[in-house]
Amino acid sequence: VGLIFEANAGMQHALGEGARLETLCVPTANGCNAPADSAVVTRMQSKLFGMNIGTFGTPTVTTPAAATCSNCRLLSVTYSVTPNYLFYNGRPITLTRTKLVHIAH
Repeated sequence: VGLIFEANAGMQHALGEGARLETLCVPTANGCNAPADSAVVTRMQSKLFGMNIGTFGTPTVTTPAAATCSNCRLLSVTYSVTPNYLFYNGRPITLTRTKLVHIAH
């Protein structure tokens, strides 16, 4: 159970770092732009932490429907593990965490 809590903390940390990067203004000649989605994914991957038990999925950055938020990004990451209870394996557990980020610029 502690491993799952640690992975959850690692996911929340990675989402927070991705959200911080997503809200930054990258200077251009005409003002600023949001960072590329690939840069946000790379940041989240580098900030994930947990024991080497289980698997983190590749983080994703998507744009939600305009009705949900016209200038937002949805950051998401998953973690899957099959607990080993010494004499038997438990049922697979998959955690998914998401964060909706509003981009002000």
